Amino acid sequence: MATVQNLRLPQRKEKSYVRSQYRTDTVFTFLNYKNIRINFAKKEGTVTRTTDLLGQTLLEAGLITRQQLDACQNAISAEYYHKNCHSDQSPEDIYAFVQKMRLAHYGQEALSQGHWLQEPGNVPDGIDQTKEKEALLQRCDRVLFLLCDGALLSHMKEDLALTLAAGKEAVVCCSPRGEGDLPTREALVRRLGALAVSYREATPEGIDANTKNACLFFYGEEGLLHCRDLTLDAFVTAVPRGYHAQALCNLLGDPRLCRVYIPGGTDITPYVPLTSRARLTYYHLAQLCRDHGEGIYRLSCQALYSKYPQYFINIYHNGENALPLQVSGETLPRFDKSRDGAVADFLNSFSNVQYAAAYFDEAGKQAALSYEETLPQKGILVHSIRVKQAKNARVISCPKGVTPRTLLAKEPATALVSNFLFFLTEKLGVLYNDLRSDRPAEQADAAAGHLDYMLCHENGARKETFPLFAKTCIAGTNDGGFLFFSFALGGGKLRWGSHCLSWKKEDVNPTAPGDICVYTPMFTATEKDADRETYRLPVGHGRVNMVILQDRITCLRKGDVILPSVGVVVSMTEKAAAPLLAGRASLGDGYYTVDNTPLTVELSPPEAVPGSTWDTVQWAYGGGMGLICDGEALCDGDMDAWFARQGWMSPLSRQTQESALHKLAKHPRTAIGTAANGDLLILVYSGRSSRSSGADYREMIHIARSLYPDVRNLMNVDGGGSAMLGLVHKGAFMELSYPATSMGSCAGQVRPINTIFYIPTEGED
Repeated sequence: MATVQNLRLPQRKEKSYVRSQYRTDTVFTFLNYKNIRINFAKKEGTVTRTTDLLGQTLLEAGLITRQQLDACQNAISAEYYHKNCHSDQSPEDIYAFVQKMRLAHYGQEALSQGHWLQEPGNVPDGIDQTKEKEALLQRCDRVLFLLCDGALLSHMKEDLALTLAAGKEAVVCCSPRGEGDLPTREALVRRLGALAVSYREATPEGIDANTKNACLFFYGEEGLLHCRDLTLDAFVTAVPRGYHAQALCNLLGDPRLCRVYIPGGTDITPYVPLTSRARLTYYHLAQLCRDHGEGIYRLSCQALYSKYPQYFINIYHNGENALPLQVSGETLPRFDKSRDGAVADFLNSFSNVQYAAAYFDEAGKQAALSYEETLPQKGILVHSIRVKQAKNARVISCPKGVTPRTLLAKEPATALVSNFLFFLTEKLGVLYNDLRSDRPAEQADAAAGHLDYMLCHENGARKETFPLFAKTCIAGTNDGGFLFFSFALGGGKLRWGSHCLSWKKEDVNPTAPGDICVYTPMFTATEKDADRETYRLPVGHGRVNMVILQDRITCLRKGDVILPSVGVVVSMTEKAAAPLLAGRASLGDGYYTVDNTPLTVELSPPEAVPGSTWDTVQWAYGGGMGLICDGEALCDGDMDAWFARQGWMSPLSRQTQESALHKLAKHPRTAIGTAANGDLLILVYSGRSSRSSGADYREMIHIARSLYPDVRNLMNVDGGGSAMLGLVHKGAFMELSYPATSMGSCAGQVRPINTIFYIPTEGED
């Protein structure tokens, strides 16, 4: 075998994604690159957590100790803790340092073995340009193989066998012993020349890359970044798991086996900026190449949009364009304007839908929409719909980590979709249990399901939960109408097995409890100045108490319990509770066993809704922040008093909020409401991007009243990175609004959210 002495590939000075360009964006707060995860504080830029996935694999394999893993992760965090992390570093730069720390803490032997331990798992196929690989083999005399992901060794062996069978020369380079992966593109180029060996014995002399017709076969997701703008054609086989590689393949949140052709001189990183909507990905290039041949790689992005517009109407949808839209434009801004106009015409063709996009400048005046992405917009971009009766409108829960795009992929109908109400995050679930660290029997999986009131039907059974405060609710009636109301707990009853407990309105949050009473988080509404991080309130002293979260009894105790932020306490005298305790085993310290016996709740209707109307309700969800109630707006009077009446100032309410929701701040937001005639209104205010700054509550109300002077009710629902308005048509999901970036999505792309509001369109004019 001969050592390759003269292999030379060009090196570019430009880096792929420099961290400084993300300084004000969510992307800045994390690095998700290959097998390393680093979280940064947004303001200070300091490291808050390092997770070495490769190190965890080595630990599970017994190649390193927990102490070695912790030491390496701590060393990485310490290196960047005091550094200016919005400097001109790229992910590859940071990864090079990570590799150095791994070598120092894990050792050469562990890394050398660990290189082959990372299995790709059972992943489906994504981009598959096998035909282009075959064409490369036909026209090239020599193939340079570079293996950076040991889990892809079988794929390299298959390609190597094909190469040798075709009589081509194969030059193979694996990762250097002890370093696991090639850390930087520059190192890749250097080591191709220094370490490659020939698999053909007939070439004892060195091989000169400049005189041989060569191509590069790369195995590993970093190849999607490293193989840009080379002078030779490249073919990358990878399972992209890092944020950047997945974004380039249009597969965020969906790791798939990709086989990607990257012709010499190709660099699409400028067209996948992450902080604004992608323009061109490897997925689109693969589809265009399949349909129109390799000539597409010689066209500019603008030329591709002009010549093949149908491929770019729904940029984040991987599949055939199902939308019946005709779009054209000589420039990218004109293309965008044409697309938005076509979308508006399509949606407004339905008899029950009015759709509009609008822009309000910094002075709060409506202005023309701008399509020049190079010009940052400091006003507010809002997308809205007005819907007449929608009998089949419903709320859909999304499985954890699943986006509406994936969830609705088999939905045959045409519908509008928005994000919906609040839910408890994993971080806040940890806070819930930390506050009960001395009472493990009262800990629970609090970070699950819908927050606050809910009435729905599941598998033919009625399900109702407790309203926790006095927050705003939305309900859908069987004639397709919608109700908005404030719901504070009144009378009701619950059944648990053969036991039935009932209470009256005066038994809710009483100062002098009777035989049976109910404590809700609203009991703490007057303690607005309490520290939410440490606040807890024992209730039910000298009584038997049942802690209920949603529709589950999580704790039964003879003695006080901590009032939950996401549930209620049903409190009884010992005499009233005696039938419940009979036959139950003691767990010690006053706690008793609970089982999976179904719990059903039936509450008195909200005071603002007549009983006859309540009987027509198909579903209802509460926990929203009322912005306009019966025509009166939050900003029309004392805002603090308004928030207090709904319970938002309570320390227990604040324990369910990632940020202080009662404060004025500009964020991406979603509002749902009704007009005076009962029409449903949904407005999504985009933010945290160059397209829109986000809105505070005053601005939300002002814009809603400007667009819909007859708005009667409006409530703020979940916002931030979850804020979105979308369209689903024959399984294809399209973002209408401009969602902000997140750890699982690019700008303009919907991320996984907890629940969605689904509104079908009806008929066409």
